[in-house]
This record gives sequence, C-alpha cells and structure tokens, in this order.
Amino acid sequence: MQSFGDAVNRMSYDMGGKLSHYYQSLQSRYGDPRVYAMQEEEMRARSAVAAHARASSAAEALQSAYYSQQETISKAHQLRMERLQGRNLVSSAAPAQTPAHSEQSQLPPPQDA
Repeated sequence: MQSFGDAVNRMSYDMGGKLSHYYQSLQSRYGDPRVYAMQEEEMRARSAVAAHARASSAAEALQSAYYSQQETISKAHQLRMERLQGRNLVSSAAPAQTPAHSEQSQLPPPQDA
C-alpha cells in the first residue's frame, strides 16, 4: 500500500511541476492576467479620454460656428432695420399718397328680385 501512496505523491508532484511549467509558459507567452487586465483598463481610460477630447473639440467648433453665424445674422438684421428706418424717415417726410376712394366707381346696391 505504501508503494501506492508513494506513486500518488510522485504523480501529484509531477503534475504540480507540469502545471507550474505550463502556467509559466502561458505567462511568458500571453503575460500575467492581472497585468493584462490593468493594461486593458489603462487602454480603456486612454480611449475614453481621447473620445472626450474629440467630443469636446467638436462641441467647441459647433458652438463657435453657431456664435459666428448668430453674429452675422444679427449684423445683417441690424443693417436691414437701419435701411428700413431710413426709408420710413424719408417716406414720412413726403406727403402720403394713398389711392383716392372717391375716384373709384361704386357699384349700385344689389336689387332684390
């Protein structure tokens, strides 16, 4: 029986060595899973920072375009209003010319049948 116990111990020790060697070869080939997880988290963080920077720069560009367009529209409106006020001042100084209603022919009222 003791030889059986010794065989189990040798087999267990041998399998432990093989598993240890296999684990070390995996780490050398693919790296430590914990290190890999930390590197992946760092890559995600960098990606998030880059995405935020792109979004904020796009938002700033849109806001800048909006304000410049708003300013252009406001200046154009102000010019139109100044021109319109200038016309109103000139036309209010001239006598008002409205069509005379008395010159238009008036139709007789309809007759009941």
